[in-house]
Amino acid sequence: MPVSPWSECARWALDHHRVEVRRVEYIPLLAEVQLRFATGKVFARISSPTLIDGDLVLAESLDIAKHAELIGQGSTLFPGGVNGEVGPWNDRAQRALSAGRTLYFSRLIDDPEALREEVPGFVPGALRELSVPLVERTVVYLASKYRAHAESTAQAQSALVDELEHLEACLERGPYLLGEFSYADIAMATVLHFVSPLSERHQTLARARREALRDATLAERFTRLTAWRDDLYDRQRK
Repeated sequence: MPVSPWSECARWALDHHRVEVRRVEYIPLLAEVQLRFATGKVFARISSPTLIDGDLVLAESLDIAKHAELIGQGSTLFPGGVNGEVGPWNDRAQRALSAGRTLYFSRLIDDPEALREEVPGFVPGALRELSVPLVERTVVYLASKYRAHAESTAQAQSALVDELEHLEACLERGPYLLGEFSYADIAMATVLHFVSPLSERHQTLARARREALRDATLAERFTRLTAWRDDLYDRQRK
């Protein structure tokens, strides 16, 4: 899913290690049967990103990054080994991303223009407006799937702020969380997608979707973090 921070974590790790992949865009609901068939998961929960490498099926960004570490090239993203210091940072990123997703869904569902932009590009013009209710139901489905409805926006914002404040404090020691560029930086940088989306030079987004992703209050409060994220992309995201 191009707009998904989880997918971006996996893509970044694969690109960093120069692992050649064939990328298939996952469209919620519409592509579910295709993904179930490809992974052999007929009844189990599926999600994006999913990496299929022969008989190996990986459905977590961290696991995909670890696999890229094993089969790819270039500098390590796991200083100290794949079971080292990256894990706690990934846990923090998952908590923050989950909170950010709840806030994003709450903004998206109340924005008709953003919902209209979520209609897949292959839908012809005459049917696009008629497809908006289906997109709205898809957002409700995703919120239920990821239990975003179980967390209030106030709780989600509090959880996200806690992780952002911790990140800000740790970056006082230098631009890399573990002293060198690592998957910890990738995971935490993608959290900022739910605060202020990337600039156009790194990510092309329609106007309403960009506004739905942006949390105006947090974007104003954590300008140093978004600047750190942007600088990290300029230096490391080839």
